[in-house]
Amino acid sequence: AAINQNGFAVITSEKSYRSGVIVFNDNYKEIFRWMSSDMFLTAVELDKTASKVICSAVKANDGAYETVIYMYDTTNGTVLHQLQLADELPVAIKYSSLGDKIIVVTDSMIYFCSDQLNINSSYKFNQSKINNYVIENDSIVISENTSVSGNSMQVFAFDFNGKQFFTDKLPIKINDLSMSSDILYAVGDEQLYAYKLGKDNNFNKYIFSTNSNFKTVLSDSENRFILANSKRVSRGSIDSNSNNGK
Repeated sequence: AAINQNGFAVITSEKSYRSGVIVFNDNYKEIFRWMSSDMFLTAVELDKTASKVICSAVKANDGAYETVIYMYDTTNGTVLHQLQLADELPVAIKYSSLGDKIIVVTDSMIYFCSDQLNINSSYKFNQSKINNYVIENDSIVISENTSVSGNSMQVFAFDFNGKQFFTDKLPIKINDLSMSSDILYAVGDEQLYAYKLGKDNNFNKYIFSTNSNFKTVLSDSENRFILANSKRVSRGSIDSNSNNGK
């Protein structure tokens, strides 16, 4: 689903259709509907005026994916732009805060696009499938394995132009990423890494011992975080006791 102050879009299904998208305005009135009889929708994004909706549609053909990213005008139902991808499964689509750029994340690539879905640059993951990612503050952060065992990883951050502005290697397996304000969090086996990001790979790093294998990290704009797994929940702040790693 995608939501903003002017409306929201949801992926759904109906009888005789495999998948579709419905857009509602801020008064919960339906303003657009598109259903597909042969394709599954995997991601959706809505522009800030709710006048454009972007969705990824996928179907299988001879063991490979056929993928099309559609941009629709919700006021008249016309296709404004589209992007075709070969054998990739989209997992996320996101507008920049100004609406002039779009990120498309698939299971193997990141595409940095214009507001008309023209590809400006791209990044291919160093493994067969995406690991963890988070899109926030006009940036995307990903983690990738640096060893066969997956017990050490590297974190990268890119802006919506595709420029890398942060990277760091971690000696743990990363289970989840979160970002709020200018703080990036990476949680793994018994450790939480928090980064206060600057420009050109300048950052302050904080390392917390968690004494548990947390699978999820959530954060807010007040530099607070919550860690969780199936048996335990913990909370903290980077302003509390920590070991500064840089």
